[in-house]
Amino acid sequence: MDNWAEAELAWELANAISASLSDRARAQLYATLGSGDSYTAIDTVLQAMAHQVSPMAPELVAQLANWLDAYTHSEDAPRLHELLRAIRALRWWAVEDFATSAEGGYSMQVGDADAGRLKLLGRFYDPNSAAFLEAAGVAAGDSVADLGCGHGAVTDRIAARVGDTGTVYAVDASPDQLRIARAALAHRRNVTFVEAAVENDPLAGVRVDWVYSRFLLMHVSDVRRALLAMANMLTEGGALLWEIADVGSLRFLPESPDSDVWRPWWYALGRARGAAYDVAERIEGFLDRTGFTIERCDRYQPVAASAEAKLVHALGFDQCAPAYLNEIGAPADQIDAHYGFLRRAVNDPTIMVALFSNTQYIARRR
Repeated sequence: MDNWAEAELAWELANAISASLSDRARAQLYATLGSGDSYTAIDTVLQAMAHQVSPMAPELVAQLANWLDAYTHSEDAPRLHELLRAIRALRWWAVEDFATSAEGGYSMQVGDADAGRLKLLGRFYDPNSAAFLEAAGVAAGDSVADLGCGHGAVTDRIAARVGDTGTVYAVDASPDQLRIARAALAHRRNVTFVEAAVENDPLAGVRVDWVYSRFLLMHVSDVRRALLAMANMLTEGGALLWEIADVGSLRFLPESPDSDVWRPWWYALGRARGAAYDVAERIEGFLDRTGFTIERCDRYQPVAASAEAKLVHALGFDQCAPAYLNEIGAPADQIDAHYGFLRRAVNDPTIMVALFSNTQYIARRR
């Protein structure tokens, strides 16, 4: 292989995965690159990829290693350029060190494994959540339960709104989520953390002015039971503040044969796990049957062509793919086809994504 080609390949590989490495590993990697031994640098990067990138990466690494071995014996420039294009397409894999297990009806990861996806998701949904809280009238001195608080991004906004005279209960069933939320909100003295499922009286009889949840109800097995539990947390005159995700509403624009294959798998996985992934279609009926009136309803759906927007779906799909394959029997070739579409689409400015719609409800007892 020509020296310039080796060097370009080594730098492309390094840039593709650098975001997923620790500071020390990144420094070691670029020190190797700077040594001038490009082949050693390439091998170093491949080894790092095998440990740092997505579940599909080991296969890609093996393929790349075979190609590299061939390049030491030939001057096959067209194949080199094919490899370079493949490496450039790998950049989106490096955003997070992906994990693949899930518990119960919750398909996304918890704790540190999902931090990258949640951070990206927050860029597109947190500002609208803040506007929702303001429009609802959450104010200084109020008491709020944030159910399914996750890493605490919205909890922080709620705590700021209610101030030191208010109270926020950050509730999550996952100790890993709460560990991160506690660290992130250590500066908030008005937040109480509770590890419990929403159905299990997490407030131990305490009543609050507002019961808030974002993207929670699709993960519960019994929506009606969860709704009744939330109702029992409210003071007289208190209100439910819900943000309901309709994951199936996500679309790529323009659509292609491989862009939407994931959608039926998402709903099938929800049914297999006893979760309510279709809750967006049924939530208003649940509210009506349990004695609530919808006071206000707004819908928000971000549309963007940025790589960050497309990664919100790509990272979520990567977490769900093993379950699609192993739990509901999604065809492996179709899963691979969607991965291929995502690798092409993420950095293509001509492809937009309409992220999942978020419907916001303010509801009170009749």
